[in-house]
Amino acid sequence: MDEIVIKPDTKQLLLDAAQHELGLSGIEGFRIEAILGATGASFSSLYHHYKNRDGLITAALVSSFQAQVDLDVDAFLQAAKHASSSDDVVKLIRAGLDNALTEMGMTTRNRQLGVFAASLNRPELQNAIATAQRDTAIRIASVFSDLKSQGILPAIADIEGFAWFSQQIVLGLKVTDLNTDDFSPARAAGTALKAARGILAI
Repeated sequence: MDEIVIKPDTKQLLLDAAQHELGLSGIEGFRIEAILGATGASFSSLYHHYKNRDGLITAALVSSFQAQVDLDVDAFLQAAKHASSSDDVVKLIRAGLDNALTEMGMTTRNRQLGVFAASLNRPELQNAIATAQRDTAIRIASVFSDLKSQGILPAIADIEGFAWFSQQIVLGLKVTDLNTDDFSPARAAGTALKAARGILAI
């Protein structure tokens, strides 16, 4: 019996190559020729899937942004599902903040802020980021609503407020990244934790 060979998905190949090219050259140096050379795809195939250069760049930026958010949020939410007390929730938030302050967290933050900067003149990218953030807030709120319904969080906990705050504080830590002499990362994490506890009433 002949072995079945599955042809790689051209759309995904183009997206992967675009992400790689953006990492190497940025938006200004992004070359369609490099994408076609790396994938063996044709111009017509590229334009069929992404319409134009900007469409491919937007798709690559959104995909990178969403993949990193999903990675961070998935780990956080998996841990949250195992919380059995408000103290567990506090420890979980603190661990998330500590992770955000690592070198890897800073690198991730820089990438995400780079996507935000790239979206300033790209309404389609802004809309895609807004959708990604909305979906993330819904996922966080869903898990924390479960904790509320189990009595682990109090009835007055502002779950939706926390879901949005958790995204804002991670990106907002960039201010501390740039000014550690005046406000240390540890102090920033402590302040953020106090704010989170206030929002969740724990």
